[in-house]
Amino acid sequence: MEGAEDRMVELRAIVAPYLLIDVYNMDKTGLFWKATLDTTLATKTLLGIKKQKVRVSLANCSNADGSDKLPLWIIGALIKPRCFAAARVNINLLDILWRSNKKAWIITVIMLN
Repeated sequence: MEGAEDRMVELRAIVAPYLLIDVYNMDKTGLFWKATLDTTLATKTLLGIKKQKVRVSLANCSNADGSDKLPLWIIGALIKPRCFAAARVNINLLDILWRSNKKAWIITVIMLN
């Protein structure tokens, strides 16, 4: 990427006055956990099959020196997924923060709660 090195110099100048323990970074990713592969061992494509786009978003955050790692945020489409109830798992007792919205996106309302 052009300009990435220049941007890194700018960012390092911004965080230079702070201790590493006070500098946090958050990153997010999405997982289409029910999606099937585009290619298979079969030589023919399957027609008329719509890909499932059931999404789960993950967000992780820690400080620059790694001494403070915040719990993993998982955002799904359901408030109480059946898979946890079937396995008798209490989401509130896990070391994660489970949130939900219709599209499993990380939105402002979720971050404020």
